[in-house]
Amino acid sequence: TAAGISLWISDDGTGDPRELRSKLRLEAAGTSDGRHQGLANMAHRAQDLGGTFAIRRAKLGGVRIEVHVPSAPARGGSDPATDPSQDGTPA
Repeated sequence: TAAGISLWISDDGTGDPRELRSKLRLEAAGTSDGRHQGLANMAHRAQDLGGTFAIRRAKLGGVRIEVHVPSAPARGGSDPATDPSQDGTPA
């Protein structure tokens, strides 16, 4: 999508999106059984990055997870992973 990355994952299982959303709310409140920590981590990470996280009913009948994360704002300095002048060789 414009200015970001979107990811959708769907399945045809028996999961109930309303139940999963309820469990995420309990997890956020610290009153869950800890079984859906991965989904809670994804939701928190998307939010931390200014994005969105949604759990919906999939067309296949199961659950659809939707995540959108906007493009990162420009940061100062060079990234050694992408800037060949930052190869670690002494000047």
